[in-house]
Amino acid sequence: MIRIDIGKDFSQVTGGRRRDSGAHSAEAFRDDLLVPALRRGGRVVVDITGPSYSMAWLEEAFGALQDLGFTSEDLSDRLEIEAKGDYRYTAEAIRGYILRSDPVVSSTE
Repeated sequence: MIRIDIGKDFSQVTGGRRRDSGAHSAEAFRDDLLVPALRRGGRVVVDITGPSYSMAWLEEAFGALQDLGFTSEDLSDRLEIEAKGDYRYTAEAIRGYILRSDPVVSSTE
C-alpha cells in the first residue's frame, strides 16, 4: 500500500489547476505524486484532511485520471480517499469527479 498525505507530502496550501499557476497545482500533485503511485500497482490511500481545496483543483487532480489510462473500476478498487470530519464532503466530491470522468465512447452504426 502507498499512502499519500496531501498536507504532509505535497502542501498545506493548494493552488490552481495547472503547473503555470504555481508549485502547488492540481496538475503537479496528480502527475508527480498520484499517478506514479497508481502506476506502481497496489492500493493507494490519499489522506485529504488538512489543506483547503477548490473544486477546480479537485476536478483536475482526480477527474482526469481516466484520461491517463485508469478505469473507474480500477480506481474504485485501488484508490481510497481518507477524510476526517467535514472533509468527508470533499471525499464525496472527489468520488463524483472520478465516476464522471468515464470516457465517452461514441458508436457508429
